[in-house]
Amino acid sequence: MPIYEVSCPRDGVQEIISSDYRKQFPCPECGIISKTLISSPARPRFVQVEQLPLGNKSRGRFIPPEGKRVGILVPSFGALDKEEVDYIAEAEIEKENTRIRHSEQKETLEKVTTALLRTPQGKRHEMLNQIQGGK
Repeated sequence: MPIYEVSCPRDGVQEIISSDYRKQFPCPECGIISKTLISSPARPRFVQVEQLPLGNKSRGRFIPPEGKRVGILVPSFGALDKEEVDYIAEAEIEKENTRIRHSEQKETLEKVTTALLRTPQGKRHEMLNQIQGGK
């Protein structure tokens, strides 16, 4: 409902909430019929805020691929602060580095196994010693 201002000679300016517009309203304090004042509406105040897809805090973080590491995306959707996103990103980088180390170890083990299987049975012990560094 609209808010109207009335000028009462006794109580000053008063606000009245009413659904109909009339030239005169009774004062809410004393009941004297008072004139309706013409007032300008309040101007809306806009604050410039960066609009993110689903919130207003951090955008998230994308770490591009590097070497054998795949790209890492830490989505925030505006729910996390930058420090939280950075913390999660660092943990994901460490997790990816561990995955790469395990992958490299697995590749090395597969190469050793393949080399040993291609070697005749009597010579496998010698081949394994050569691979280990000549013990």
